[in-house]
Amino acid sequence: MKNHRFSGTGGILLLAVLLVLCLSVFAALTYTSARNDLALSERHAASTKAYYAAESRAAEIIASLSHLAPSEHPEAHLADFAPDCEIWQMDAGGGRVLLHLGIHVENGVTLVVELLRSADASLETVVWRAVSPDIYADEGDSLPVWQG
Repeated sequence: MKNHRFSGTGGILLLAVLLVLCLSVFAALTYTSARNDLALSERHAASTKAYYAAESRAAEIIASLSHLAPSEHPEAHLADFAPDCEIWQMDAGGGRVLLHLGIHVENGVTLVVELLRSADASLETVVWRAVSPDIYADEGDSLPVWQG
């Protein structure tokens, strides 16, 4: 019988298999992380695009209002020019009118623009902000928190 010597290839093979397995797991985790980051970036880009489209729409509406004569009623003009917007006006006293525009952005977010129109038809921006629907949430909808 021949005398075989153990050359140690089994240990090296086991180490190589474990190394390949670890690299495969890290590759899968990296791929999953990159895919999730891409999806998040695409959602962020879409919401940013929608927000700036709403801002552009608000700027168009304000530009159209700035061309109105002092005797023209802005609410009637806006009903024709911007039927997709929530519009109301309120007397602010002294011949001034507060105009409220609500422009839908996405997912319930609304761009709220409030303008103060003076008697000479000049416009002053009072409010310009994005409003999320959860700020109007009823306090009864909140989660119970342990007060300990």
